[in-house]
Amino acid sequence: MKETKKNPTMGVAGFQESSSDNGHTKSVRNKSTTKLIPCKLDTMLRRFAQGEKHHRFTAEQVADHCLHSTIASLQKKHGIYFDRMFIKVRNRFGTDTHVKLYWLEGENLEKARKAAGLDRRVAA
Repeated sequence: MKETKKNPTMGVAGFQESSSDNGHTKSVRNKSTTKLIPCKLDTMLRRFAQGEKHHRFTAEQVADHCLHSTIASLQKKHGIYFDRMFIKVRNRFGTDTHVKLYWLEGENLEKARKAAGLDRRVAA
């Protein structure tokens, strides 16, 4: 019986790609170099932890093609609650579209900052 490897696959231009065990980063190797690339959840958590607000169209511009699923995953994984409200935005056809805007405030913002590694206090 042939043995199969679980994660590594050959990617574009001969780079070997594999996901880490924790699902947070993807390592990309080409011969002697290894570079860790943050996954979508890490990237979006960092953006929200920095105070950004996003709806489906702004998230699309930063490579999140399914924002509501990202929000649900971040809430479940980190125990944070996103504030949200419906807003109207102009779509590419010139009419208004109702979308949900997501952001973090207060205790949830602090939790996200800690989870994203942005709340590193310097010891005096």
